[in-house]
Amino acid sequence: MSKASKLERLKRRLGMEGCFVIDSVGKKGGLALYWRNSEEVEIKSYSTWHINAEVNEEGQGIKWLFTGFYGHPETGKMMFSWDLLRRLKPREQEPWCVVGDFNEILIQTEKVGGRQRAELQMNQFREALEDTMLYDLGCRNGFYTWSNRHNDHSFTKERLDRCVANNKWRDMFKSAGVQGLSARSSDHLPLLVLTRGNEVRQRRGQFPFRFEASWVKEEDCEEKIKQEWVRGQQSTDFVKKVQTRLKFCSGMLVRSFKRKDKERTSEIDQITRKIKEVQEDLGHHNIEELKSLQKQVGGLLEQEDIKWRQRAKRNWYSLGDKNTRSFHECANQRRRRNRIYTVVDSRGFLKEGEEEIEKAFHEHFTAVYKSVKPKEDMISKCSITVEENVTCEMNDFLEKAFKREEP
Repeated sequence: MSKASKLERLKRRLGMEGCFVIDSVGKKGGLALYWRNSEEVEIKSYSTWHINAEVNEEGQGIKWLFTGFYGHPETGKMMFSWDLLRRLKPREQEPWCVVGDFNEILIQTEKVGGRQRAELQMNQFREALEDTMLYDLGCRNGFYTWSNRHNDHSFTKERLDRCVANNKWRDMFKSAGVQGLSARSSDHLPLLVLTRGNEVRQRRGQFPFRFEASWVKEEDCEEKIKQEWVRGQQSTDFVKKVQTRLKFCSGMLVRSFKRKDKERTSEIDQITRKIKEVQEDLGHHNIEELKSLQKQVGGLLEQEDIKWRQRAKRNWYSLGDKNTRSFHECANQRRRRNRIYTVVDSRGFLKEGEEEIEKAFHEHFTAVYKSVKPKEDMISKCSITVEENVTCEMNDFLEKAFKREEP
């Protein structure tokens, strides 16, 4: 199946109207942007490494800039990515959000395993974000977004993917947050950027019976249909007999396999939760368990894919509920208070809330200022390298007893 057909099928499955794709080079790179309403998004520029789009907040008269970004995977060419990011910077008064795989970390704690990242590389990334006035929005439930999936001591995981935004965008979406989702097959964790909170979809009415193509893969499907077809032959009227048989068969299929469809969804969710638990403590000791779980969920997702392909052929996306978008009022423009909303602790986990943040700071500074009670000779060795700036005369003067002089 071609990339174009896969992306088109995904567009229908997601219920989107618009799609813009930058093809990958082999297994590296590739960008795709989907949107629900054709009037909401306008593509401004694109390249192998980015997609720039203006987003129109329907009904609010507010526009902001979204950039999907892919950093160069070769270390020697990373500067081209940072120069591109600087060129993409909009006017200061325009809200801007950038999401993607930057292929770089900001600090050493964003990497576990392997060789330490060169300070020069990280500094170039930090300077690029400073020059463009972009700030990291953090990430809940999935700090490290990539791993090499090795099952030995060469195992490495890093935070390569992130969402950054300027203050104008953060003022517009004060409650925005980023969540790390479960990676069912990729070595990268998907990121979900929430600007308005969770939206609730409501069904309108009951759908008529539809035969699901995925039911054919059930071992007992054919036998059960034969049994129900025989049950419906009591009537002497030919048309009524066919109607009765179809009714019996459809009833049996709904009772038998609709339940299995729901169980399959539940099983996918259950395995996905297990994948998430494994990823939170990912290392060479459990990488094989992760691969096994991803293989299991892959088979179940293949069955789901058959169902969605069938629905796409009957224009499912055009029948979807499009009244699911709820809008928050635009945040007012008062100055943001100087407040810490999130902090990354010494183990690399994102902490929120006053109690968790306070605990993270307490643990950090307790470890920093904790004394290991060094011996005197160790202190002497350290003090040898300290340059003496206080002379003996100065020291004698400082050690003199204090005397209050009478006027």
